[in-house]
Amino acid sequence: MKTTFGDLCRFDPCYSFRVKLGLHKNMQLTTEISILEILNSNGIEDAVWALRTQEYKSYCLFLADVAQSVLHIFEKACPGDMRVRNLIAGIRRWHAGDISDEQLADYAAAVYAAAYDGYYATAAGYAGVAGYYATAAGYAAADYAAAAYASAYAVDASASARATARREQWNKIEGLLRKHLGRRMNMKKK
Repeated sequence: MKTTFGDLCRFDPCYSFRVKLGLHKNMQLTTEISILEILNSNGIEDAVWALRTQEYKSYCLFLADVAQSVLHIFEKACPGDMRVRNLIAGIRRWHAGDISDEQLADYAAAVYAAAYDGYYATAAGYAGVAGYYATAAGYAAADYAAAAYASAYAVDASASARATARREQWNKIEGLLRKHLGRRMNMKKK
Protein backbone atom coordinates (compact mmCIF):
# COMPACT_ATOMS: atom_id res chain seq x y z
CA MET A 1 0.00 0.00 0.00
CA LYS A 2 1.50 3.24 -1.16
CA THR A 3 0.66 6.90 -0.91
CA THR A 4 2.37 10.08 -2.02
CA PHE A 5 3.73 13.01 -0.08
CA GLY A 6 1.07 15.12 -1.81
CA ASP A 7 -1.75 12.85 -0.62
CA LEU A 8 -0.41 12.98 2.93
CA CYS A 9 -0.18 16.77 2.79
CA ARG A 10 -3.82 17.02 1.62
CA PHE A 11 -4.82 15.68 5.06
CA ASP A 12 -2.65 18.27 6.85
CA PRO A 13 -0.36 16.05 8.94
CA CYS A 14 0.79 17.39 12.28
CA TYR A 15 4.22 18.91 12.72
CA SER A 16 5.78 15.83 14.38
CA PHE A 17 4.52 13.59 11.55
CA ARG A 18 6.13 15.91 8.99
CA VAL A 19 9.42 16.07 10.90
CA LYS A 20 9.70 12.30 11.44
CA LEU A 21 8.93 11.65 7.77
CA GLY A 22 11.12 14.47 6.54
CA LEU A 23 8.29 16.31 4.78
CA HIS A 24 9.11 19.88 3.83
CA LYS A 25 7.77 22.48 1.42
CA ASN A 26 10.46 21.80 -1.23
CA MET A 27 9.62 18.09 -1.34
CA GLN A 28 8.45 16.47 -4.57
CA LEU A 29 4.75 15.85 -3.84
CA THR A 30 4.49 13.00 -6.34
CA THR A 31 7.12 10.95 -4.48
CA GLU A 32 5.60 7.64 -3.37
CA ILE A 33 5.99 6.16 0.08
CA SER A 34 4.55 2.94 1.47
CA ILE A 35 2.47 2.68 4.61
CA LEU A 36 5.07 0.19 5.85
CA GLU A 37 7.81 2.83 5.43
CA ILE A 38 5.69 5.26 7.44
CA LEU A 39 5.15 2.58 10.09
CA ASN A 40 8.89 1.97 10.32
CA SER A 41 9.89 5.64 10.38
CA ASN A 42 7.04 7.24 12.35
CA GLY A 43 5.38 4.43 14.31
CA ILE A 44 1.95 2.87 14.42
CA GLU A 45 -0.15 5.91 15.27
CA ASP A 46 1.14 7.86 12.28
CA ALA A 47 0.84 4.81 10.01
CA VAL A 48 -2.82 4.40 10.99
CA TRP A 49 -3.34 8.12 10.42
CA ALA A 50 -1.74 7.80 6.95
CA LEU A 51 -4.22 5.05 6.01
CA ARG A 52 -6.78 7.79 5.37
CA THR A 53 -5.00 8.30 2.03
CA GLN A 54 -5.90 4.77 0.94
CA GLU A 55 -8.94 3.39 -0.85
CA TYR A 56 -11.84 3.94 1.56
CA LYS A 57 -13.26 0.42 1.57
CA SER A 58 -9.86 -1.08 2.31
CA TYR A 59 -9.35 1.44 5.10
CA CYS A 60 -12.72 0.54 6.62
CA LEU A 61 -11.88 -3.17 6.44
CA PHE A 62 -8.75 -2.56 8.50
CA LEU A 63 -10.76 -0.48 10.96
CA ALA A 64 -13.26 -3.32 11.30
CA ASP A 65 -10.32 -5.49 12.41
CA VAL A 66 -9.41 -2.83 14.99
CA ALA A 67 -12.98 -2.73 16.26
CA GLN A 68 -13.08 -6.56 16.39
CA SER A 69 -9.98 -6.54 18.59
CA VAL A 70 -11.85 -4.64 21.30
CA LEU A 71 -15.34 -5.98 20.77
CA HIS A 72 -15.09 -7.91 24.04
CA ILE A 73 -15.11 -4.61 25.97
CA PHE A 74 -18.54 -3.68 24.70
CA GLU A 75 -19.90 -7.22 24.92
CA LYS A 76 -18.74 -7.61 28.53
CA ALA A 77 -20.65 -4.48 29.52
CA CYS A 78 -23.66 -5.25 27.34
CA PRO A 79 -24.02 -9.05 27.18
CA GLY A 80 -26.24 -10.26 24.39
CA ASP A 81 -26.14 -6.94 22.51
CA MET A 82 -25.17 -7.86 18.95
CA ARG A 83 -25.25 -4.39 17.38
CA VAL A 84 -21.50 -3.74 17.40
CA ARG A 85 -20.71 -7.28 16.25
CA ASN A 86 -23.28 -6.89 13.46
CA LEU A 87 -21.70 -3.62 12.30
CA ILE A 88 -18.26 -5.21 12.10
CA ALA A 89 -19.69 -8.07 10.04
CA GLY A 90 -21.61 -5.49 8.00
CA ILE A 91 -18.41 -3.60 7.18
CA ARG A 92 -16.87 -6.83 5.92
CA ARG A 93 -19.96 -7.64 3.85
CA TRP A 94 -20.01 -4.07 2.48
CA HIS A 95 -16.35 -4.37 1.52
CA ALA A 96 -17.13 -7.58 -0.36
CA GLY A 97 -20.02 -5.86 -2.16
CA ASP A 98 -22.68 -7.97 -0.49
CA ILE A 99 -24.59 -5.05 1.06
CA SER A 100 -25.22 -1.45 0.03
CA ASP A 101 -24.04 1.80 1.59
CA GLU A 102 -27.56 2.28 2.92
CA GLN A 103 -27.58 -1.13 4.60
CA LEU A 104 -24.23 -0.37 6.21
CA ALA A 105 -25.63 2.96 7.42
CA ASP A 106 -28.46 1.04 9.11
CA TYR A 107 -25.91 -1.07 11.02
CA ALA A 108 -24.03 2.09 11.98
CA ALA A 109 -27.18 3.81 13.24
CA ALA A 110 -27.90 0.79 15.46
CA VAL A 111 -24.39 1.00 16.91
CA TYR A 112 -24.72 4.70 17.64
CA ALA A 113 -27.79 3.71 19.66
CA ALA A 114 -25.73 0.96 21.35
CA ALA A 115 -23.05 3.51 22.21
CA TYR A 116 -25.64 5.78 23.77
CA ASP A 117 -27.23 2.89 25.69
CA GLY A 118 -23.84 1.54 26.79
CA TYR A 119 -22.59 4.92 27.92
CA TYR A 120 -25.48 5.49 30.28
CA ALA A 121 -25.75 1.85 31.34
CA THR A 122 -22.23 1.59 32.77
CA ALA A 123 -20.77 3.52 35.65
CA ALA A 124 -17.67 4.70 33.84
CA GLY A 125 -19.18 4.73 30.39
CA TYR A 126 -16.23 3.16 28.63
CA ALA A 127 -18.23 0.32 27.10
CA GLY A 128 -20.30 2.94 25.35
CA VAL A 129 -17.17 4.68 24.18
CA ALA A 130 -15.91 1.40 22.74
CA GLY A 131 -19.23 0.88 20.98
CA TYR A 132 -19.18 4.43 19.67
CA TYR A 133 -15.69 4.01 18.28
CA ALA A 134 -16.55 0.67 16.75
CA THR A 135 -19.05 2.68 14.72
CA ALA A 136 -16.39 5.26 14.05
CA ALA A 137 -14.27 2.44 12.65
CA GLY A 138 -16.82 2.20 9.90
CA TYR A 139 -16.38 5.90 9.32
CA ALA A 140 -12.59 6.03 9.45
CA ALA A 141 -11.54 7.20 12.94
CA ALA A 142 -8.93 4.72 14.17
CA ASP A 143 -6.67 7.35 15.62
CA TYR A 144 -9.32 8.31 18.19
CA ALA A 145 -10.54 4.74 18.58
CA ALA A 146 -7.26 3.34 19.87
CA ALA A 147 -7.09 5.85 22.69
CA ALA A 148 -10.67 5.10 23.74
CA TYR A 149 -10.15 1.34 23.57
CA ALA A 150 -6.99 1.51 25.63
CA SER A 151 -8.80 3.60 28.23
CA ALA A 152 -11.52 1.00 28.35
CA TYR A 153 -8.98 -1.63 29.32
CA ALA A 154 -7.90 0.38 32.33
CA VAL A 155 -11.11 2.02 33.48
CA ASP A 156 -10.33 1.78 37.19
CA ALA A 157 -6.56 1.75 36.95
CA SER A 158 -3.84 4.27 37.63
CA ALA A 159 -2.49 6.63 34.98
CA SER A 160 0.50 4.34 34.49
CA ALA A 161 -1.77 1.29 34.00
CA ARG A 162 -3.84 3.28 31.49
CA ALA A 163 -0.65 4.26 29.63
CA THR A 164 0.44 0.63 29.57
CA ALA A 165 -2.98 -0.46 28.30
CA ARG A 166 -2.89 2.21 25.60
CA ARG A 167 0.59 1.07 24.50
CA GLU A 168 -0.56 -2.56 24.47
CA GLN A 169 -3.57 -1.65 22.34
CA TRP A 170 -1.39 0.21 19.84
CA ASN A 171 0.88 -2.86 19.70
CA LYS A 172 -2.16 -4.98 18.84
CA ILE A 173 -3.19 -2.46 16.20
CA GLU A 174 0.32 -2.60 14.74
CA GLY A 175 0.01 -6.37 14.44
CA LEU A 176 -3.36 -5.94 12.72
CA LEU A 177 -1.88 -3.38 10.32
CA ARG A 178 1.06 -5.62 9.43
CA LYS A 179 -1.38 -8.49 8.81
CA HIS A 180 -3.58 -6.22 6.67
CA LEU A 181 -0.58 -4.99 4.65
CA GLY A 182 0.52 -8.59 4.14
CA ARG A 183 -2.93 -9.55 2.82
CA ARG A 184 -2.87 -6.61 0.42
CA MET A 185 0.59 -7.62 -0.85
CA ASN A 186 -0.58 -11.21 -1.41
CA MET A 187 -3.69 -10.01 -3.28
CA LYS A 188 -1.52 -7.94 -5.64
CA LYS A 189 0.73 -10.94 -6.38
CA LYS A 190 -2.23 -13.05 -7.56
